[in-house]
Amino acid sequence: MDTTQSDADAVRAANLAFYRALEADDPDALAALVASSVPVAGIEPGQLRASGRPALLAACAAQAPGARFELHPQQTTVLGDVAWVTLVEERIGGDPRFDDEARRVYRTHVFVREGDGWKLALRHASPAPDDALSTSGRSPSLH
Repeated sequence: MDTTQSDADAVRAANLAFYRALEADDPDALAALVASSVPVAGIEPGQLRASGRPALLAACAAQAPGARFELHPQQTTVLGDVAWVTLVEERIGGDPRFDDEARRVYRTHVFVREGDGWKLALRHASPAPDDALSTSGRSPSLH
């Protein structure tokens, strides 16, 4: 396996670990997966930008209590010490304040390589239409 493929696998594993920590409502696991060597931020539909580790971690924790996530066609790109994952995220259950539109989003996670692995630096989402998971007659790209 070449380095690029093993890096892509490691980024996908970090991304999955992030979602599992959200589902488990595990703040320590979340904190271990968020970058500490660079500024971090999160942007969610209809929410204020969460800038910095404490704000990002609080925003993530508030978004997901009781939720589970289904992740659809994931695309991973690695460029040196930066990588990103794009996907369609479906939140199932959880906070009833999120309307149906906010339950399905186009998601981008940007990761940076830190000493002990790949860490989340940016979490961005935009609303996805009902047919976001349908690829018939469309390019396989997310947007």
